[in-house]
Amino acid sequence: VTSVGIAARVEAARARQLTRAGVPNAWLAARAIERICRLGRTERGLLEAAVRRFGLSERARHRALKVARTIADLARDPEIRSPHLSEALGFRVLDRHLLDQ
Repeated sequence: VTSVGIAARVEAARARQLTRAGVPNAWLAARAIERICRLGRTERGLLEAAVRRFGLSERARHRALKVARTIADLARDPEIRSPHLSEALGFRVLDRHLLDQ
């Protein structure tokens, strides 16, 4: 994987985001998050378990959803799947751990 290849993947993911919502995933409003970052049953269970286990706020939940949607976009997947959500939640937990030190 070259930096040119990575740049192309990022550009394509950003284009998908702009086509879908008119803004990058990071700028999605709460109402748009619920519409654009829909989860299947398994993914919804995973997210709710993480919310309970880690005490995530609604804001943190939305941030995890936006990151998961971006990871799915980078993978060219139209759906947020468990691996995308797990990776996003892992970033969130890592952020919290690093901030607590």
